Amino acid sequence: MLHKLYSNYLKTNSNNILKLSSIFSQKSFNFNTLIMSEISKTDTQKNLIDVKENILNLKNELNLNYEPKLIAVSKTKPIEQILECYEQNQRYFGENYVQELCEKAPQLPDDIKWHFIGRLQSNKCKIITKIKNLDAIETVSSTKLVKTLVKELKKVERDEPLKVFIQVNTSKEENKSGCSENDIESIYDTMNESENKNYLKFVGLMCIGRPGEPSDMETLVELRSRLCENKNLEIENVELSMGMSSDYETAIKLGSTNVRVGSTIFGARNYPAKNNNN
Repeated sequence: MLHKLYSNYLKTNSNNILKLSSIFSQKSFNFNTLIMSEISKTDTQKNLIDVKENILNLKNELNLNYEPKLIAVSKTKPIEQILECYEQNQRYFGENYVQELCEKAPQLPDDIKWHFIGRLQSNKCKIITKIKNLDAIETVSSTKLVKTLVKELKKVERDEPLKVFIQVNTSKEENKSGCSENDIESIYDTMNESENKNYLKFVGLMCIGRPGEPSDMETLVELRSRLCENKNLEIENVELSMGMSSDYETAIKLGSTNVRVGSTIFGARNYPAKNNNN
């Protein structure tokens, strides 16, 4: 029983192997110490560990030469829960609302890498670009938004260009954000204009598929191949952000390099009342 507990702990906490080796070498070590440390983990931390273990297992099963990146989607969740994940070495977090992200970011460690994954209005670009540790905006869906982002990024200091994904409405649902398949290349070209690429770095494509419809993600895979062929890009340099709590495992099997997992880690959400500030 204790041996199994220790083995599972090492499997899900590889970063702690050296630390544990040091602890075990001490005569005063007691297995109760390890057991209590596991019991003391919060539900959020246990959920996060489970998701990370699933991702690692899939990587090994599929023999991938990369580890899919986990974006922990913390929208509507309190600072305390985000810190619980941070304590488990999670650094990538996703937010859907500009105002909420602007409120949370200053209260949390600077080495967190924020991904904005909600609908971005042009009039909010001025606010969001001031977040120094904003790592990526995954929902760029028009040339107008590209130009507005560049305009605002010129006013702030960043060590490197802001990463951006082109969001594509692969499900063709009217209530979904994202550009049409035919607009991908024009948006890409605008991002890569000589002046704009000093401020924005295209890193990949993103979609929000219909639950239980892997065809929406398969479409994004095909669109990446088409873009890479037409623009002479190396396919391994173009990321795919697709897959959420209900289908992130399927997404990884289809080739996703980034999965956005929220409720599976943090629990069900309490959505704020709709307003015009996000």
